[in-house]
Amino acid sequence: MSSIRFADRRNGWAFGPGLWATHDGGRTWHQVTTHGWPVEGLAAADGRVVAVFTRGRRFRVWSSPESADRWRPVPSASGAGFQPSLALAAGTGYLAVSHQPNRAGQPAPTSVLLTGPANGSASWRQLVLPCPAWTLTSLAAAAAGSLAVACAGQPGAGSQRKQAYLSPDHGRTWHRLTSPPGSGYLEQISISRAGTIVLSGSRSDVYISWDHGRTWHGAASTTPSLNPAYQAGEALTATMTTSSQGLIVAPDTPYPTPPQLNVGKIWLTHDDGHAWQLITIR
Repeated sequence: MSSIRFADRRNGWAFGPGLWATHDGGRTWHQVTTHGWPVEGLAAADGRVVAVFTRGRRFRVWSSPESADRWRPVPSASGAGFQPSLALAAGTGYLAVSHQPNRAGQPAPTSVLLTGPANGSASWRQLVLPCPAWTLTSLAAAAAGSLAVACAGQPGAGSQRKQAYLSPDHGRTWHRLTSPPGSGYLEQISISRAGTIVLSGSRSDVYISWDHGRTWHGAASTTPSLNPAYQAGEALTATMTTSSQGLIVAPDTPYPTPPQLNVGKIWLTHDDGHAWQLITIR
């Protein structure tokens, strides 16, 4: 397992590539069959959980009630593609996926958005994402149909070309934001119900926008305890969990570092990312 998600105090899932579930707050876990398909993403909200399964270049989305293991395929949420990014909000599911040509001479890769009811009651429809023909797309959703997407090009020399977009209407129309700083590598975008956008990744500061993507601010510049992890190139993962609360996670460092860095760490914010408090995990 490489990731874990909890919908509430009782219902959670560990996944990547297998899938395990708990419905008693983690006291017991049981394996959920995936029929040989690795789980690459999972999201839970408002009583539903959705997961994207991949096999080679194929993907498919399944859905289940949070409190039970009744997984069913979502109509029209399957196909060919790579690097899926899954999000869920207010009963609607979203999947960003890139399409790559099979043969030389075909059009450049494109990114598309699949969206529909998270409970699978209707087929998901396909929309076009505004991302250029780049290599990575990360998607995040908030309530009321607000979506944020970040796109990144080929990484190199500690930097990566990035673009970000915001949609107010479930991905039907998009507004391009100010390009995020190029330093570091993009891995995840998060958006809060209040509209705060957070970008994170490896060898990168955590970049925050409080003004709908007009300006970006580095968290390390205001949080001295974050600087060692940032400077060491650790893969920081940042997520807003409510309109004011969020967290930054740095994993155990897998290579020799000073003792103070060789532990997992979490930074918490209770003021919408303006200040972060370090909590060390031992």
